[in-house]
Amino acid sequence: MDVERLERRSMLTVAATLDGNGYLYIQLDAGDDAVLSSDGSRYTVSGPNYLGQSSFAVSAVAAIAVTQTYSGGSFTVSPGAAITACLSVSESVGVTSINADISSAGASGLEVLSPAIALAGNVTTATGSQVFGGVVTLAADVVLAGSTVTLQGGVDGQGHALRVVGDANVQAVIDGVSALEVTGGTTLGANVSTSGAQTYTGPVMLEASSTLASAGVGVAGAITFSSTVDGGFSLAVNTAGVASFKNAVGGTAALVSLTTNAGGMASLQSVTTAGAQKYGGKATLGGTYATASSAFSVAGTTTLVGDVTISAGSGAVTFKGTVDGAFALTANSTNATVFSSAVGGTGALASLTTNAGGTVSLKSVTTVGAQQYGEN
Repeated sequence: MDVERLERRSMLTVAATLDGNGYLYIQLDAGDDAVLSSDGSRYTVSGPNYLGQSSFAVSAVAAIAVTQTYSGGSFTVSPGAAITACLSVSESVGVTSINADISSAGASGLEVLSPAIALAGNVTTATGSQVFGGVVTLAADVVLAGSTVTLQGGVDGQGHALRVVGDANVQAVIDGVSALEVTGGTTLGANVSTSGAQTYTGPVMLEASSTLASAGVGVAGAITFSSTVDGGFSLAVNTAGVASFKNAVGGTAALVSLTTNAGGMASLQSVTTAGAQKYGGKATLGGTYATASSAFSVAGTTTLVGDVTISAGSGAVTFKGTVDGAFALTANSTNATVFSSAVGGTGALASLTTNAGGTVSLKSVTTVGAQQYGEN
């Protein structure tokens, strides 16, 4: 939606007016307030002072544009039938409160640029995008469904759940959300904190170093990446549940680093980073793990779920806990390779191999196949 065009047009009005193209313009004076409601057949616009009250047939309105002569004031969508028009609210409107569902089939979607946004209704824009310019405060569990949902000012969840059906572009902090789910791809440029689970179904692309944290335990604390994770930034995942990476991390664009915290479990397939990989709790490993001469370490127990090759260059490789699983493990480092606990003590490895260069330190090792140590 062309906000500048709508602003220019609405500045000519002193009330809510509908033009011949189905654009409903609502102009607020300085510090004024406006309320929009729907009974399913008509929209009603009300407010104090000059705005008065106006009524318009829902079928005649394709888009609604709300602007303000000067900054301040508020715009409220009151509880009632869903708003079916595209909606644009300019940044000059201080507070926007959406207390009813919005369900628009128009390509323009929704653009709310108010600095403060209170959201209690679901928003569906079919093929259209959604842009929230200010801080979104959730007043209920909310579903945002559209081609791309952009959260420019972040989210204050107030203990409610947020589900994005489509792609998400997270440009500022999400905090206080009970659970977060994104069914499409995620562009991640800020930290995310939840009391419960986080689920990222599509590919995740980092646009800034980010920390994802859950206060949940077990299933309630699960942070799940069902597709790839890429981007030249650092990613930290902190949870007492399982941080599950079901596809390659850094396979297309290497991360700077990947870190998980103590007390949880990391489930990984393959990871490529320029810097360190530090897994602070338990880990299940399968696939390849590569750093650009930076450290690789697992602080808790390690379970192999497939053949594993670690290539750390001049970075150290450290397993502080036991290592088990009926698969082959190869650790390549020209620095120290350290196994601080038993390897294969509970579940014998298929084989264990370390490369030439550097040193290797072992406690006890049990394998079905060969043990080959290339170091001194």
